[in-house]
Amino acid sequence: MIVLLEIARLQRGSGQAGLVAVGDRRGVFPAGVEAALQAAVRCGVPVVKLASGGRVLPAPHGLFLDGGNLSEAEAAAVLGRCLRLYGALPAAGSPGADGAVSPELYERLGLFQHELTLAASPRLAVR
Repeated sequence: MIVLLEIARLQRGSGQAGLVAVGDRRGVFPAGVEAALQAAVRCGVPVVKLASGGRVLPAPHGLFLDGGNLSEAEAAAVLGRCLRLYGALPAAGSPGADGAVSPELYERLGLFQHELTLAASPRLAVR
């Protein structure tokens, strides 16, 4: 319930909002929280998952963004940049009978994930 209230507050305050969520060592939350985070994405609020001390377990539905080894602040900065560059996620509404959501949502999530992956990638500087 708290997650849903926070999502509603974010959406009311700004047309472009996102969440950075730090789960357990695999980035997983209790089932009710996972469902609320999925609902957030379907309402157009991107969710970047981070794992405390491990790697984020990929979600079978593909709705969550993987923040990799980024800190909370770094992930929030990249998410903010994505929202400015690409705009808010399209609201997908309820999933269809087969659980599918719109291709546009997955396309936009792909753009966001690309930015997060680049930000978390090791860099080599040569002088």
